[in-house]
Amino acid sequence: VMYMSGHFPVWFKKDESGKFKAANHHELQEAAKVTLKRGGRLCVFPEGALSHDGELKPFKYGFFKVAKETGAHIIPVGMWGNQYLFPPGNQYGTASPGTVHAAIGNAVNPEDFDTVEELCEHVRGEILRLRNGLPNYKKEKEGNVGGGEIKHYTV
Repeated sequence: VMYMSGHFPVWFKKDESGKFKAANHHELQEAAKVTLKRGGRLCVFPEGALSHDGELKPFKYGFFKVAKETGAHIIPVGMWGNQYLFPPGNQYGTASPGTVHAAIGNAVNPEDFDTVEELCEHVRGEILRLRNGLPNYKKEKEGNVGGGEIKHYTV
């Protein structure tokens, strides 16, 4: 069902250091290009892993390369509260109840940037700006339990 609806999986494997890494970077990027060329959309979390404290980790460049190559615009989304949905030890399990706040930014045109790195840093800065402007940013306590809703804000 997921495949038929246009989703494609990200498979992970352990590298030499014991950390989990996406196992099929090239295949993921090619599948993303096909999806975009067909008029589809992607939802990408460019950190490549969950953050258990809500702070952004360094971004991976892979899907920013895809955006540069295809001209696909990027919609930055700042979120806070999702770290409580997947507490440590439950990273790939069932989500815990909680409230996630999200702010959706303006489209970013990859053609406005000379390099993938510049594009990535700009989008990261926008996500931080959006997240930091959320009314619940750093105000919720660990173990937050809510109605499982997502609240949108314009920042």
